[in-house]
Amino acid sequence: MREVAEETGLHVRDASQVGVTSFTYPWIFEDFDWNQHIVVLYEVTTFEGELSEEVPQFSGQDSFGAELISVDAVSNLNSSPIVVQAVEYLKNGVFSTKETRFDYWDVLSQEEAPF
Repeated sequence: MREVAEETGLHVRDASQVGVTSFTYPWIFEDFDWNQHIVVLYEVTTFEGELSEEVPQFSGQDSFGAELISVDAVSNLNSSPIVVQAVEYLKNGVFSTKETRFDYWDVLSQEEAPF
């Protein structure tokens, strides 16, 4: 988390680890055609700083940044599977550690992005 703080100005003051899971999906990047994204979810209770609305772009980047939306607005159409799973944890108090595999992964262009 220290690298995130240095790059964005966000400083986490208090957090607890909820669990670890992974998402596997097709992703064409350099010599690879699959990616396994290992996720460690933390429940952050105290932080300082601002949400970074833009992220550095590079070939293969699949994020254009962040947008603050209500928990009830989060869906598979406007949020990553990691965010959807985090919201399920917030609503139900249950975090699944079972790997999620996607056989298809559509990377939207900036024009197609929901925000």
